[in-house]
Order: sequence, then C-alpha cells, then structure tokens
Amino acid sequence: MEGQITLLEYEAQISYKEPARLLETGQVVFVVHKGDVERSVVLERNWACRDGGNDRGYCISKESGGYGVIYNSDMGQRVFTDKGQAKEISEKFLSEHAVIRASDIILHEVVAYTYKRNVDGRKMIAFYGDIGNGLLYMKDFMTYHHISKNCSKTIKEFTRGIEELKEYGVTVELIEYTPVSKNMYRCTSGDWVYAEAGYSYATG
Repeated sequence: MEGQITLLEYEAQISYKEPARLLETGQVVFVVHKGDVERSVVLERNWACRDGGNDRGYCISKESGGYGVIYNSDMGQRVFTDKGQAKEISEKFLSEHAVIRASDIILHEVVAYTYKRNVDGRKMIAFYGDIGNGLLYMKDFMTYHHISKNCSKTIKEFTRGIEELKEYGVTVELIEYTPVSKNMYRCTSGDWVYAEAGYSYATG
C-alpha cells in the first residue's frame, strides 16, 4: 500500500548506525590541497552524509579566512591532526608536479595599489612584481595570486582595472607593499602561466 515500506527498507533503517564523530569542535586539523597545507579549526556543525549516510562532514574555519568542509573519509588522505604527516603528503605532490615554491620566488620593482571595499571595509590590494625570465608575479583585486608573461598586454589589463575603479569614484592609492609569495602551480588553460593552489586550472 502507498506509504508503506518494504521489509528490506525496514531492516536497513533499524540496522543503520550513524558514522563515528572523529573530530571534536575546536580541534585543529591540517588540510592538504595539492602541495599546500592549511591549518584549520573544526566548527560545531557536523552531519551524516554521502555513501548512504555512512560518512560524516564537518564545517571548518580556515586560517587564511573563509570556511570549508571536510569528511571522515578525508582523514589520513588530505586531512590530518598531525602537521608533520600533512607536510609529507604535500611534499610528495610538490616533488612530482610542475611547481615554483614560494621560497624560490623573489619579486623586484613591485607596483601595488589599495582601496577600502565599502561593503565590509576590507582593505583590497592589487600588485605585480618582476620575477625574471620575462614573468610577472601578480594579483588583481579579485583574483588569485598568479604568474603571467611580462608584456605590455598584461600591464595594460592590470592598469585598466585600476582606472575602471577610479571611474566609479573609488579612491585607489599607490602604496609600498611587500607581497608574501605562495606556491605557484603550472596552469593547463588560460593566460596565466602559474597560479596558486585554489585556481582550478593550476594543476602543476
């Protein structure tokens, strides 16, 4: 009859056990993304999910800002409670892919601009700097850190973004700035040659 469940469905319901909670609220974890390791903190919200409800998800607060989700099934794969283990996995990725390590990136003749975003008062920064070999390490106000060819087209596009903000009445200031470099992963598509780990085409 309509609304009734089968015997198999009933047996599945009574035999189901929620997945274990492997992480506690406030616990520090180290999340590996490509060759980067980010310290994060487990938040209160967690839930049974995936694979017929046999996995558990957790909201996390990232040290760099923002939030993310990790799962029980990530433990020992890309999520670790021990930083040393996370570093081992990230180092393996770095050694096997086309990556320029942050420690090897030295910027010269940095040009940087800043403005305060009205919606939240956040200080926004855009910059570029020469890293040699005909390349610029740069970041526009709303992009990932990336490496592009040092050519007039790249500079023109960067400058146009500054001028467009000014046309909308935004006060943009030229500043002295020392960027903190990030690991750069070789890009498989687009105009960027390398980009930071969060960019989907930066696979290394």
